[in-house]
Amino acid sequence: MSATVQTRVVDLDQLLPRILSQDLEEEKDIENLIPWVYRHSNIADEDDQYDWPSEDSKFKLLFEEFSHYQNALAPGALSLAGPTTAKVKIVLPRKNWKVARPRNYHSQSFILHILLWTVHAYLERSREPKLEVWVPNLISSSKYVIGRQKYASMPLAHVTVGPLTEGRPIISCPTWREGLPWDQFTAEVLSVMLGQLANNIRIRDQKLQDQEVFVVGFYGPHIYIARGYFPVETIKRVHAKGCSDDEHLELKFTRGYDPCRKYDWMEAMRALSRLFRYLRSGSAKVGAIQKILSESVATVEGS
Repeated sequence: MSATVQTRVVDLDQLLPRILSQDLEEEKDIENLIPWVYRHSNIADEDDQYDWPSEDSKFKLLFEEFSHYQNALAPGALSLAGPTTAKVKIVLPRKNWKVARPRNYHSQSFILHILLWTVHAYLERSREPKLEVWVPNLISSSKYVIGRQKYASMPLAHVTVGPLTEGRPIISCPTWREGLPWDQFTAEVLSVMLGQLANNIRIRDQKLQDQEVFVVGFYGPHIYIARGYFPVETIKRVHAKGCSDDEHLELKFTRGYDPCRKYDWMEAMRALSRLFRYLRSGSAKVGAIQKILSESVATVEGS
């Protein structure tokens, strides 16, 4: 499948609504996610790993991995500025994992897995709806159909909601490969998004609705969040007939955040905590979450 995709780097407020009512509450989330190194320095470098006190080891392993990951990047990859605004023509891979795995595949997977688990675990608790949220180790491929052609994708890591063995993805992580042009990277992001989308619309007794899809991943030394919005009319048409010649899709990205710089880390934590808050609030147009919350309401009303 080929399509034209407009990628757009936007401010966080354009990507995710603020769920917490006051800035002070959002700052509490970020305060819980400040590692030891950024209480003493504005930059995290390799030497800091030896000074990390045992009594304040939160994030220590994660920052060791960040350091190893960035040190292994080629100079050209290390200098990448993060996601970009562009209009690109993409060709969707039939199976995204069939593309050669990068040498840092396992490093990306491990870091993103730990990062997402840690951010969610340390969020300040609130009166949000009770959801079972997991960051499972076992990941399988997701199949979907576009115009009678079968596709499949597999993320590096993902966050699921629902019972552990039956969870459906609500955040997925695309693979970044050194030297990959922006159009091919966009195709990877869209492939992973469509796999997650398929999991959230194939829900029994759930009416098909507009869907939001979120991914978190690496682009060079940076991490980012991206959002795709898929109206129900587009989902039905593309599933049945494929993309038209003038098909245009839009994916919105945050800027890239360098986790080894304090200001970027703080902004990344603001973005990730807000993403989790938004998903847990029930306001996000995500099929799996809407299904669970509607069942909870029905249970309460029937009791």
